[in-house]
Amino acid sequence: MTQTLRKAGQDKEFQRLSVLLPFPLGGCFDYLAAPEVEFSPGDIVIAPLAGRDVYGVVWDSGRLPANPEEPPLAPEKLKEIHERVPAPPFTEATRRF
Repeated sequence: MTQTLRKAGQDKEFQRLSVLLPFPLGGCFDYLAAPEVEFSPGDIVIAPLAGRDVYGVVWDSGRLPANPEEPPLAPEKLKEIHERVPAPPFTEATRRF
């Protein structure tokens, strides 16, 4: 999911991105990204998780929420994506697989 939002007390806008991580965690996790960097579904990114950096894939809008019964976390609780990996993105067919 991609959405523009602000953190409390900051003038900077962020994108909210759904990122699928390579662990059996039950779905995507939301992260923040600076709006000046364009992200698309399938992009490979490096994001923080439990004190370390992990690879993940920006996922399609509205798919695989980690817990669909809980409301989205406030922007202040989200971590920022560290970088987009300079590699070909996952195709839509690969993501559906």
